[in-house]
Amino acid sequence: MQNETPPAAEGIDYFRQSAEFYPGDNTGLFALPPDVDLAGFPVSSDNNGFCDDEMMRWLRRHRTASLSNLVRIRNAGTTGVNLHLSDLRVEALTDRPAEPVIWFSCPSAGSDDIVEVTIDLADGGRVEFGPSDTDEALPGSAFSFSLAPGEGGVLIVDLIGGDDEYRGMLAATLQYGSEQQSVTLRLDEDSDTFRFPGTGSATSVTIMPPRSPDYPFFCTDESDDEYGCTLPEIRQRVG
Repeated sequence: MQNETPPAAEGIDYFRQSAEFYPGDNTGLFALPPDVDLAGFPVSSDNNGFCDDEMMRWLRRHRTASLSNLVRIRNAGTTGVNLHLSDLRVEALTDRPAEPVIWFSCPSAGSDDIVEVTIDLADGGRVEFGPSDTDEALPGSAFSFSLAPGEGGVLIVDLIGGDDEYRGMLAATLQYGSEQQSVTLRLDEDSDTFRFPGTGSATSVTIMPPRSPDYPFFCTDESDDEYGCTLPEIRQRVG
């Protein structure tokens, strides 16, 4: 009996993606709900103000959004031509007054230089990308990402904005040969919609890991000055 040739695994349906918790390059900024139990935050006496693995696991469980987002993309096909992503854009962008939020600034050891995408939500969702070690930036319409069969890639998305809360979807055009469709690139595994909680100083506070046994956290004020702060002080800032 002659073996049948298996069907070719190729096409738009073989596009895969996943979102990952990402501490950012040198510093990540993560939104926590105002009623989060900060007393349960794992304090380490030898972390030197950086976020260790246990702290990152706690942030992963409690965060509601992050401003640096890692999206892994892959062509899961085994044959055929490349899958091609282009025209990176923001769709269905909305804004509203920000609600109270606790921002957690998490210094890390940094990461290798990679191409990052920046989305300016206060400028209508303007998308720019380029090497992170240069001043050159290209508009989202110039975005081009090709994946050969079995090949994967990484897209880092940095959200910036103003005092308001923004929500929207990050979309791109996916093409395979003459076939193409719009796809949503998820910054969160649970939703097509991303969220920027807003950085309004009247309703938020930014905290960092402890650097002194005298204070459970360090905070920053409107002038970006850092000071040791207590749990009651943090609660007072977010109402």
